[in-house]
Amino acid sequence: MSPSIDKIFQSNTNLDISSSFIDTMFHELKKPLQPLIGFSEVLLEEISLDTSPDLYFAAKRILSSTELLEDFIRQLSTYFKTLNLEKKEENHTDLNSLFSELKEEFQPQLEKSQGELNIRPSLPKIRGDSSVYKILFQNLIKNSIQYSIAAPKIVISGTQTGGFLDLELLDNGMGFSEEDLENLFKPFYRGHASKKTNGIGLGLPICQHIIKANELEIGVQSIPNQETKILIKKLKIQKNATL
Repeated sequence: MSPSIDKIFQSNTNLDISSSFIDTMFHELKKPLQPLIGFSEVLLEEISLDTSPDLYFAAKRILSSTELLEDFIRQLSTYFKTLNLEKKEENHTDLNSLFSELKEEFQPQLEKSQGELNIRPSLPKIRGDSSVYKILFQNLIKNSIQYSIAAPKIVISGTQTGGFLDLELLDNGMGFSEEDLENLFKPFYRGHASKKTNGIGLGLPICQHIIKANELEIGVQSIPNQETKILIKKLKIQKNATL
């Protein structure tokens, strides 16, 4: 069996991959895609589906495949950056502001699917880097919307225990089988239900890197074709911040 992508990069102590190097490398990889996306969009504007259906669908396929590749490069870049994250407790994250921002970001997708994203109750500030937590919750919310069966209904709630906050994300999506639950955090793994949609299989591994770096715990409970509950535990509450 070939070594995992984590082990390849973490076992080579002589390999120094800085964030700026990753940014530059993936920027160069994305460069050739921009003209392809632009040309495809122009073609779709100029070609008539009625008069040139074959050419129209070819241009549409080129555009969708190129956009998928661009998303793959973007997620792969994020994946590498999260491999060696450092815990930053000197920073803090205002969860109310963060979820408000994410709700606005996902609003077009929610409106298109007639979905709902509800946050309750008001949440405290927690210790940690807000940009990192944004990546974590972006991926989780994106999955809940993308893998919904009907109109997605997502509820995020929090429970305070001592100086810690436990967050729960509940959705009405496709859910996971027992086999899926055993492999969820493996890079490039895609569950049986997810094969019906576009995806790469890096979202949850990225989340796991963030969870580990911040010394948190994550758990997944799922009933296929009914609901999935994701629990994130031991978020450290900022001093003097309460629910």
